[in-house]
Amino acid sequence: MAISSQLKMAIRAAEKTQSLYEIGHGSGVVVSNLYRFLSGERGLALSSVDRLAEYLGLELTPKRKPRRAG
Repeated sequence: MAISSQLKMAIRAAEKTQSLYEIGHGSGVVVSNLYRFLSGERGLALSSVDRLAEYLGLELTPKRKPRRAG
Protein backbone atom coordinates (compact mmCIF):
# COMPACT_ATOMS: atom_id res chain seq x y z
CA MET A 1 0.00 0.00 0.00
CA ALA A 2 1.32 3.44 -0.91
CA ILE A 3 2.51 5.73 1.86
CA SER A 4 0.03 8.40 0.79
CA SER A 5 -2.84 5.91 1.13
CA GLN A 6 -1.67 4.90 4.59
CA LEU A 7 -1.39 8.55 5.61
CA LYS A 8 -4.92 9.24 4.36
CA MET A 9 -6.21 6.28 6.37
CA ALA A 10 -4.42 7.56 9.49
CA ILE A 11 -5.89 11.05 9.05
CA ARG A 12 -9.40 9.62 8.58
CA ALA A 13 -8.95 7.49 11.71
CA ALA A 14 -7.81 10.55 13.67
CA GLU A 15 -10.91 12.43 12.47
CA LYS A 16 -13.00 10.13 14.66
CA THR A 17 -11.71 11.97 17.73
CA GLN A 18 -10.69 15.38 16.38
CA SER A 19 -11.56 17.70 13.53
CA LEU A 20 -9.42 18.19 10.45
CA TYR A 21 -8.82 21.73 11.72
CA GLU A 22 -7.40 20.32 14.97
CA ILE A 23 -5.20 17.88 13.05
CA GLY A 24 -3.91 20.67 10.83
CA HIS A 25 -3.37 23.05 13.72
CA GLY A 26 -1.69 20.41 15.87
CA SER A 27 0.61 19.23 13.09
CA GLY A 28 1.33 22.63 11.60
CA VAL A 29 -0.10 21.66 8.19
CA VAL A 30 -2.43 24.12 6.48
CA VAL A 31 -5.98 22.75 6.69
CA SER A 32 -6.81 23.55 3.07
CA ASN A 33 -3.82 21.43 2.03
CA LEU A 34 -5.21 18.56 4.09
CA TYR A 35 -8.59 18.85 2.37
CA ARG A 36 -6.94 18.85 -1.06
CA PHE A 37 -4.75 15.89 -0.13
CA LEU A 38 -7.67 13.84 1.20
CA SER A 39 -9.76 14.60 -1.90
CA GLY A 40 -6.93 13.54 -4.19
CA GLU A 41 -6.66 17.03 -5.68
CA ARG A 42 -2.98 17.37 -4.73
CA GLY A 43 -0.15 15.73 -2.88
CA LEU A 44 1.67 16.96 0.20
CA ALA A 45 5.17 18.30 0.54
CA LEU A 46 7.53 15.93 2.33
CA SER A 47 7.85 18.44 5.17
CA SER A 48 4.06 18.28 5.66
CA VAL A 49 4.14 14.49 5.59
CA ASP A 50 6.86 14.56 8.27
CA ARG A 51 4.82 16.86 10.51
CA LEU A 52 1.65 14.81 10.08
CA ALA A 53 3.48 11.55 10.75
CA GLU A 54 4.98 12.99 13.92
CA TYR A 55 1.63 14.35 15.09
CA LEU A 56 -0.24 11.12 14.33
CA GLY A 57 2.48 8.90 15.80
CA LEU A 58 3.33 7.20 12.50
CA GLU A 59 6.65 5.67 11.57
CA LEU A 60 8.00 4.49 8.24
CA THR A 61 9.41 0.98 8.48
CA PRO A 62 10.69 -1.30 5.73
CA LYS A 63 8.69 -4.32 4.68
CA ARG A 64 10.20 -7.64 5.62
CA LYS A 65 11.02 -9.65 2.56
CA PRO A 66 10.39 -13.38 2.79
CA ARG A 67 13.52 -15.49 2.91
CA ARG A 68 14.23 -17.70 -0.03
CA ALA A 69 14.58 -21.38 0.69
CA GLY A 70 17.72 -23.10 -0.39
